[in-house]
Amino acid sequence: MACPHDHQIADNYGVTCQDCGKPLEGYGYWASTETCQHRWIDNGDGWESCLYCEATRQRDESSDSTA
Repeated sequence: MACPHDHQIADNYGVTCQDCGKPLEGYGYWASTETCQHRWIDNGDGWESCLYCEATRQRDESSDSTA
């Protein structure tokens, strides 16, 4: 059975599920992983950046910018 991630803890490094321990966004709570799970936010002018690692990319018009 998959964890529904109902209990989450977050800081400026990312978000982690308190039940299963899986990092959900960014690097996870207290930077528990080395790989960022990006959360893209729109910067305008067709660009977006990751809320956690500040990587940038050109916005894909066919996708949701918060995914």
